[in-house]
Amino acid sequence: MKIVILNNLYAPYKRGGAEVIMERIANGLKNMGHDITVVSTRSYFKKCARESTNNIPVARFRSLFHDLNKMPKIFRLIWHFLDIISVKKFFYLKKNIRKQKPDLVISANMKGLGYLSWLAVGKKIKLIHILHDINLLHPSGLMYWGKEKILNKFTSNVYQLICAYATRNVDAVISPSKWLLDIHQDYGLFKRCKKLVLANPQLKQESDVTMFTKNHDTFKFIYIGQLEEHKGIDILIKAFDNLDTKIKTKCKLQLVGTGSLEMKIRSLKMNFLDVLGYKEHPEAMEILKTCDSLVMPSLCYENSPTAIYEAILFNKFVIASRLGGIPELVDDSCLFEPGDTDDLTDKMTKILSLDNSIIKKNTTIPTVSQYISRILTI
Repeated sequence: MKIVILNNLYAPYKRGGAEVIMERIANGLKNMGHDITVVSTRSYFKKCARESTNNIPVARFRSLFHDLNKMPKIFRLIWHFLDIISVKKFFYLKKNIRKQKPDLVISANMKGLGYLSWLAVGKKIKLIHILHDINLLHPSGLMYWGKEKILNKFTSNVYQLICAYATRNVDAVISPSKWLLDIHQDYGLFKRCKKLVLANPQLKQESDVTMFTKNHDTFKFIYIGQLEEHKGIDILIKAFDNLDTKIKTKCKLQLVGTGSLEMKIRSLKMNFLDVLGYKEHPEAMEILKTCDSLVMPSLCYENSPTAIYEAILFNKFVIASRLGGIPELVDDSCLFEPGDTDDLTDKMTKILSLDNSIIKKNTTIPTVSQYISRILTI
């Protein structure tokens, strides 16, 4: 098949798990013999060019999306509106689609590609959309715990109506979690298309993973992700610091990632804390292998965090906030109430005396080939 993949970021430009997943899908389709082209963006201040990543052609055009977090808030609001109605992006993609004549278009995060791009695909070409977050319900793509009413504001409702119209040509929608699919349908999106809840694909199955043999006396907790307030980093550090002194001397907390809180955290100089900074995915996974428990203390509604999948594959304990799609991956005994440092401290203490098999949730994680075979038959 000839397939075009639409995603606002593509390797080497990455911000989170969504880009990793879309790159896996593109490479998997290529390895299965399909003709793949990726349409994505690059910084507005760099020359637009056509290039190739892993022998997959990538057509990129300039977008301020790459530099949006550096812009004033009022400018970002204007940009979001212009991105939705961008006629220029519509014709760019329409021209690309006509040239490629694909059998299938797979779309994912479209912020920066323009929401009219779905309409540019037309009705004659099969269109599958893969959900990663709630950016079709709110421009930020984020919903914080305790601030759920953000989706019910008048401006949010208007935005949702626009997104419902823009996605009306979608033939099928894939969601990694039932929670994410349900909340989109609750707000009027993807009512008529085919639907499938399918966990994000991983490169390996559990049987293929070489387990790390524990040879350390220190119990290592690890966090992998952005060092931002909405990820609950401050809560995690406080909860760890609240551990009983005797327990804390036998434990370590490692943070893998970067963000606006990195320098603040580094300045804390706590003996139990190791701030390892940003690591490329292979190195981050090697660090995860040497740890005992992954902690995801999010204060925002997560869909289906890639780090949790990987921790499950490596047979690690997972402690996480009871938010969004996370309860579909993590056993109830290892979930804590968002923002509750005492509850998190309690869960971390209990983990030290449990066996992995006791708290492991029965989660089916497809390989890339299994995932692709499933979505191509929907």
